Amino acid sequence: MKTDLRTLPFSCRGSWLVISELGENWNGCGNGTGLYLRTVHSSAMTPLVARLYPEQKEYTAEIRQAALLLTTDGGTIEICFDDPGTVLFRGTAGMTDTGGAPSGRRAPCC
Repeated sequence: MKTDLRTLPFSCRGSWLVISELGENWNGCGNGTGLYLRTVHSSAMTPLVARLYPEQKEYTAEIRQAALLLTTDGGTIEICFDDPGTVLFRGTAGMTDTGGAPSGRRAPCC
């Protein structure tokens, strides 16, 4: 099932973590537009855990069983939750991440 990560974040039951596409300066966090692993726990200092960068910026998102499949011109990336606190990545396309808020600073949004 194709999905839009801007309106329907990907997660699993019992997890505080979600993968979603966020617009620039989402909730005043100072972030850039992109794909993020974030927490929905209200007591977190910042909701942004990591920004995910598929090597090919354009992708389509599809949910297959319990996994999120990102398809790019360069291949695919499959993302699934092993348990509520563990996210697994595998695929044929490259992906990098940056930890937390933009430029490694703490976001002032919470």
